[in-house]
Amino acid sequence: MKLKDRSEELQVVESPLYRELERERDEKNRVIKKIKKEVGQYKKLFSLLSDEFHREKPSIKTKSYVLPKKETRINESAVLLLSDMHSDIPVKSERVQGYEDYNWNACCHRAQRLVDTTISHLCENMTSYNFPELWVMVMGDNTSGEIHDLKRHSEWQNSFKSSMYTGALIASMLEDFARYFPVVKVVCVSGNHPRRSTRVDWKAPLENFDYLTMMYAKSKLQGYVKEGRMEFVIPDAWSVCVDIRGYNFLISHGHQSRQNSLGLPYYGLERKSRRMISLGAKKGITYNYFVQGHQHTQASIEHPTGELIMNGAFPATDEYVFEEKSGVNEPSQLLFGVHDDYGASWRMPINLRVKDWEKKEKEKPSRYNIEI
Repeated sequence: MKLKDRSEELQVVESPLYRELERERDEKNRVIKKIKKEVGQYKKLFSLLSDEFHREKPSIKTKSYVLPKKETRINESAVLLLSDMHSDIPVKSERVQGYEDYNWNACCHRAQRLVDTTISHLCENMTSYNFPELWVMVMGDNTSGEIHDLKRHSEWQNSFKSSMYTGALIASMLEDFARYFPVVKVVCVSGNHPRRSTRVDWKAPLENFDYLTMMYAKSKLQGYVKEGRMEFVIPDAWSVCVDIRGYNFLISHGHQSRQNSLGLPYYGLERKSRRMISLGAKKGITYNYFVQGHQHTQASIEHPTGELIMNGAFPATDEYVFEEKSGVNEPSQLLFGVHDDYGASWRMPINLRVKDWEKKEKEKPSRYNIEI
């Protein structure tokens, strides 16, 4: 058997196919060896060139940096988004595993931080800019309303009182802005939470506690309105379009955009924006920016004529969002500029909680936390 096996092995070795495989293997090894040699030569070449470059004297002499001085300031309109305050609904820390501890005083603290940061950034940090006007887009859900039986859990257990307190808070914020900006323009639309009926009544956007909140704020600021330093736009509609430096901003709360069957909100938002672009074309209107809240998440989605801008919220979460959707977002609102040539230019998300927010928000009352 051994002699037979040896004979078969010799036949395989001496076969043409085996010799062909051997030649291919030798050729492969030769090519690999050649490549390695060439790679080694290139490495040596680049090493020599690198050494030669470093031996050469620098051909570019260093110069000291001089900050260019601009003789003129950049003119822009500033825009602050204000939505989803849910000012009157406490969120207990133990119910959301410590991710939030929200109440009326916390809301006032975050409103104060929003105002102070906005003024500081626009007036101190952006000294090369000139802001003749500040737009404040109030996009609803200032209070949490009654539709989910939330009134009995609210701060005052009275929706009218909630609206008045929140209106006084927003009025104080706007009054602080009026000290630093020549004109403050306020655009207000209603949200879905403070509506009076269980279903959204599309014919009754003003039957809403958001409307009461903003009318109360407007009533406290009549002096600024009469002087022409403050303007209010409170339409009898769920959405409104305003022109800022030649760009159309379509403002709504955002609950009008339906989710698709997979529960993806961005799909519904983009679909609605594209449909509105088509509708605008019939009247010769180009919607450049769609601005809304409702999702409690800051986001930006490009569309053919501009952008969809989504705003954040005052509370990080609540019991429903935490348990049902496992959702927690850092409380924030968006500040941005609008330029004549570039439209919405720079953006600044303003985080409403400081690093040690749990301690700071309980240390002392906010300057906005007042009795009415």
